[in-house]
Amino acid sequence: VERAIHFLRQVCEALREAHGIGLIHRDIKPGNIFASHLGGVWDVAKLLDFGLVKSTEISAHGEEDKSIVGTPLFAPPEWMHDH
Repeated sequence: VERAIHFLRQVCEALREAHGIGLIHRDIKPGNIFASHLGGVWDVAKLLDFGLVKSTEISAHGEEDKSIVGTPLFAPPEWMHDH
């Protein structure tokens, strides 16, 4: 449990950093979290696959992007309900 929490905290930090520069990942799932080591430190989480990233900037037409993206199995229930 402690190790899982350790990885999740790192993933949350990565998401906070991405959100801080205006990016939303849109496909968070176990397959996009890689357990690695860096400089002799083990259990370094790497958040992968920013291929579906979305900018938080409003489009030129002021429209919200409601396209379906990511892996439906890992989508939040409220997202599936709204789309």
